[in-house]
Amino acid sequence: MTYAHLVHRKYGYVPLKTCSLLSIELEVLYESSVDFENLRIHGFNTNAETMAQGLLNYLERLVGPIYLDLVKDLWVNATVTPTAIISFVLGHEIVVTEQLIRKLYNLDDEEGSTGALPGIFDWTAVEKEISTVVGVVSHQTGSLKPFYKVWAEIILGSLYHRKRSFTSTYIDPNQEYVLFCISKGIEVNISNILFQHLKTNIE
Repeated sequence: MTYAHLVHRKYGYVPLKTCSLLSIELEVLYESSVDFENLRIHGFNTNAETMAQGLLNYLERLVGPIYLDLVKDLWVNATVTPTAIISFVLGHEIVVTEQLIRKLYNLDDEEGSTGALPGIFDWTAVEKEISTVVGVVSHQTGSLKPFYKVWAEIILGSLYHRKRSFTSTYIDPNQEYVLFCISKGIEVNISNILFQHLKTNIE
């Protein structure tokens, strides 16, 4: 019995394929796992306050097998609503929400920051903290201080995952502010960041 027949038998209709590409044409991007012990050996240390934000809960899950066909199945059938991503995998309905992500990763981050909100913080202070070039607009990881360069690689490879290209060193203001929050122990809403990033890529 085909996938379409399975869905029709269970739900009474065949879901619309929302992706114009065939499954075999899709490239699955792998989130980057983080070896904090190796980083520590090479002089990069994270404090307990930083990891208590829930980042460790998430990053530790980026280890293990990735089932490419299931990932592709999710993408080719995915549709989005303001609060959910709905798809079918192997004939089963899958609904992904911010709340589900929060539950799966055991995060308590609902009140956390999701990025740079205009007018509520001093951007100059952020620049002085994270960048080597103050007063010059730069959205390149190369202008970050060493500690933040490492964290930029971590969040761009896990929270804001994207294909390696000529834009790989670009970091936007929201991501820069998240770096600032990580260093200062300001809570980050990881669940919302993950959900919105997934939702945006599907849209």
